[in-house]
Amino acid sequence: MEKSNGTVKSGYFEYGNVRIIISEHFPDSGKTMESLMENLIIHEAKQHEKQKVS
Repeated sequence: MEKSNGTVKSGYFEYGNVRIIISEHFPDSGKTMESLMENLIIHEAKQHEKQKVS
């Protein structure tokens, strides 16, 4: 994958003539990325086990 030369500014990401507005973010008091990834892995493992039993 090629590294982009885009720039991130407050509220949007620019790449050439394209501007993407950022409408979601992680709140300062929210869960950490590590916690979210851990929850995702556990959830997917449970889904896999349910499919395996069926």
